[in-house]
Amino acid sequence: MKRMNRRISRRFQPTMTPGHDQLEARQLLSGFQAVTSVSGLTPNAVAAISPTDVVAVGSGTLANGDTGALIETFNGTTWCAATVPAESTGVLNGVSASSSSNVFAVGDTVSNGVSTPLVEFFNGTTWTVQATPSLGSTGGGLNSVTAISPTDVWAVGGGDGGQLIEHFNGTSWSVVASPVSGRGDLDSISAANADDIFAVGAVGEEHLGASTLQFNGTTWSAVANGPTGTHSVDAISATDVWTVGGAGGTGAAVWNFNGTSWTKVATVDGQLTAVSGSSPNDVFIVGEGDLVEQWNGTSLNVVSATGTAGFTGVATLSNGTAFAVGGNGIETNATTAAPAVSVAVPASSGSGTVATTTAATKSASSVSDAVIVPPTVATTNVVAMGTLETSSSTLGTKKHGLTS
Repeated sequence: MKRMNRRISRRFQPTMTPGHDQLEARQLLSGFQAVTSVSGLTPNAVAAISPTDVVAVGSGTLANGDTGALIETFNGTTWCAATVPAESTGVLNGVSASSSSNVFAVGDTVSNGVSTPLVEFFNGTTWTVQATPSLGSTGGGLNSVTAISPTDVWAVGGGDGGQLIEHFNGTSWSVVASPVSGRGDLDSISAANADDIFAVGAVGEEHLGASTLQFNGTTWSAVANGPTGTHSVDAISATDVWTVGGAGGTGAAVWNFNGTSWTKVATVDGQLTAVSGSSPNDVFIVGEGDLVEQWNGTSLNVVSATGTAGFTGVATLSNGTAFAVGGNGIETNATTAAPAVSVAVPASSGSGTVATTTAATKSASSVSDAVIVPPTVATTNVVAMGTLETSSSTLGTKKHGLTS
């Protein structure tokens, strides 16, 4: 099985859709500014724990020319390149945290042409690779993760064996059977609590059929008459769950679950890839090109962004800050997340260390060894997956970033 380079690549590649500019007829909100990567990271996912603790994960080219998993963190002022484990030779597709000392990142690594799930854990001091169950010759990878507590973590993905669900009980990871058999994969997972967990993905040989799963604390089940074509899910609460997806044009939709039934809230011209909300009145949605929109409880409004290569993930905080990542890098509306002035480059995939090329570095307080000091630039706070962009308003926390 080939590497699932980025979570979105298994389903579709973002493309610009004719008619996308029609979105600009709605209110245009000031929004995201790009952040310069300090490690050459191509981010796939982001998790916002607090305004001073944000984690972006993905992959990039190491100093020795190899491609490996990379992680960057934001401490409220600067973005830092984290020291990754020596075994971190794959790609990270998802990240989630229940606290600053309980952070999980998932993805896959390839050996002899077969993909194997990759799980990395941060305990507040160090990133380490955790062992996962063998999937045999079929292989597989993980696309998304949701950390409820140190003893309750779920991750989803897929492979030649079909949809993949794994659970961590605080000691070890185990495979949990999906209620959906046959080919397919799961793109995103989100937990409102231990008894209300949702996952979305696809089924079928060409991954064209929709699949929405729900966990009630005991059993996973397939949701009947659920959303179609969704790629990302965010459970703000058990009675406020959001999903987005679609292949472009009128097929791109925003869905909401009120605890009883699913409702299509809006249809969008353009591919939607990720959703994250801090409250029913503050939900950010990202997708192809520079597509960023915010739900205010009544309607969707366009948020300006600087990149055009698309986003694959987004994370929000209750203060209105958001981070978006993806092909555009990292973008955010955070007032303190100004572009960095120099770049830190990993020395090699085998050393687990970071070599910096900047003159302005200092010891990081938590997850990173190298800190890049940015110039003072006023922006607003929001971050999405892919390239780094940011946008902001008041303060709060979001337990995961994906799409987890």
